[in-house]
Amino acid sequence: MMCQPKKEYVQRWASIDAARYALSFLVVLLHSLPAQASSSFSTTIIATICRTAVPFFFIAAGYFLNLRDTSCRNLVTKICKRLMPIYFFWMAIYYILFEKIFGQQFPVGFRELLSGGPAYHLWFLPALCFALIFVGVGRSLFGVWMTGSACIVLATTSLINGAYHDVLGLTGSGARGGILIAPMYVFIGSVLSSWVTNESWRTSLIAAIIAFSCMICEEFFIHVASKSNSWISHDFVLSTFLVGVVTFKLVQKIPECSLIRFLARLGRVSLSVYSVHLAVLLIIIKFADRGSTLECLLAAGYVFAIATALSVCLVRVPGLKPFVT
Repeated sequence: MMCQPKKEYVQRWASIDAARYALSFLVVLLHSLPAQASSSFSTTIIATICRTAVPFFFIAAGYFLNLRDTSCRNLVTKICKRLMPIYFFWMAIYYILFEKIFGQQFPVGFRELLSGGPAYHLWFLPALCFALIFVGVGRSLFGVWMTGSACIVLATTSLINGAYHDVLGLTGSGARGGILIAPMYVFIGSVLSSWVTNESWRTSLIAAIIAFSCMICEEFFIHVASKSNSWISHDFVLSTFLVGVVTFKLVQKIPECSLIRFLARLGRVSLSVYSVHLAVLLIIIKFADRGSTLECLLAAGYVFAIATALSVCLVRVPGLKPFVT
């Protein structure tokens, strides 16, 4: 069975690759913030804004998902060979790091293999792998509408058990559900790649501002409806889909220039920056105060710079590039 293309394969955009690198700073900043239960209002707003990054990464991956002249088996093999070596490489690094440096031991089981274990940020890689396979194979075998409907069901399940868990009064504790919600973002990206729109950058900017406002309002609604003692930022809410789309469309409007080309080159190591930054952060926070927003920004800046330098060095190590980027 061949994966029939729904579109012509799209060439890479420098602005999208540049945004991958720039938005990876938001991930670093998010993880540099103090625990949300004790966060100030401004910190919660910053955390909410930082939630833009991961949806953008998923949508960009879906946008560049190439189904042309590729069998489903080859597609699955290609995706797994691309992402799983990176995931298991960094999983091993973090297990060693926590045991040898921090003196902590973590179990190794099915749940840890999906969540990243001690490296909680690595959940992104198996989620991306699953989403690309789910959407790629789904669109080949069942078409756009059935695949999209299945993605909606998974995303709804994730939101119900995640951000809206307490609003609906469900028992137990809510969960991120990133692996369930990821296919919806990847599907959106694959659909966007076949849409040609002519909106101006001003229109895209206004849409982005409106989308961010909706996300903040939705978070406030969840806070009130769930009768929570603290207003926190959730990994994913309904408005995050809108934010992801308008952010992606806005990035596409950025004209290519020397700065964008430079950032696009760094975008090639953005996955490594994403992977290594937590190790750097765990060391930095032992020496850096994070009591104020400014101190969090400074800590994130240090971590981001060091993670970038390490990533640039790692890709130059012979034989290591397939495991880090």
